[in-house]
Amino acid sequence: MGEESDSSEDYYVVPKRRNYNPRPHLVTIIKSDTGFGFNVKGQVSEGGQLRSINGELYAPLQHVSAVMRHGAAEKAGLLKGDRILQVNGVNVEGATHKQVVELIKEGGDRLVLVVISVDAVDAERFDGGPADDGLPEASLLRR
Repeated sequence: MGEESDSSEDYYVVPKRRNYNPRPHLVTIIKSDTGFGFNVKGQVSEGGQLRSINGELYAPLQHVSAVMRHGAAEKAGLLKGDRILQVNGVNVEGATHKQVVELIKEGGDRLVLVVISVDAVDAERFDGGPADDGLPEASLLRR
């Protein structure tokens, strides 16, 4: 983990078509000198209302809120907006932000995620708007 960066030069929106996969898929990230290279954001409380994502129902999911340019996550194919279904083999549907971040920390230098990609319209619908105001965010960078 590490400090959160406010530098917008480090992050960008990954184009929708690159690595976009609307089905649950595996992404393996090997930590680099700058960490895993992405931020995770989502709900504070456990559980919540089921939502349809690409035609399937899921409990609330933490999501990737930023991907570092040329970072480990980008190289592994992780996209901004990806919803996190599993962390290192543990189902995190309905899990809290803190629980997901702890699972990521406990995994060491190799992180295996099962994620589902959503388009920008669905991302805004799930998050209540483009700003995601009020949701906790953790930076998975090492500075």
